Order: sequence, then C-alpha cells, then structure tokens
Amino acid sequence: RTHDYQYQVSVAAAIENFLLALVSHGLGGCWQGAAVICQEELKQHLGLAENKILLAGGGVGYPVDDAPLNNFRRNRATVTECTTWLGC
Repeated sequence: RTHDYQYQVSVAAAIENFLLALVSHGLGGCWQGAAVICQEELKQHLGLAENKILLAGGGVGYPVDDAPLNNFRRNRATVTECTTWLGC
C-alpha cells in the first residue's frame, strides 16, 4: 500500500515559514510534536472532529532573552562534524 505523505511535507514547510514570520514580527515560536502523541485527548479538549489528524502543535510568544533557559548552552557537533557534502 502506498501512503501519500505529501500533505505532511507541505504542513512542515508551512510551519517553518510561520516560525520565520514570527521572528520577523519580534515574536518567538516553538514547534511541538507532542500534539501527535496525545492527539485524542487534544481533539476532545478542543472539540475537534474525530476524523481530523493533528500533525503538530506549537507555542507563540515574546522572547525573554535573559531567561536562564534561553541562555542554556548545549555541547553540539558542528555542521562540518556531522555533514558530508556529495557532488560539490
């Protein structure tokens, strides 16, 4: 059986563009995949039809730059450490 996942790709692109637009208006956002995990409870709470599918959730607000959590530094690999460019 073939699945059509194109709508998921389209939604992902729309969410990314939405998050970028938030920044251009001085806002911040967070893409939250937890909505997919608990979508039955969310659909019931929000009064959504059972045949609807939640693909993501999110939050929107004004960034607080000096909040401790926003200044938490993680040790991450650099792009060059985890990327291999082919054909370039």
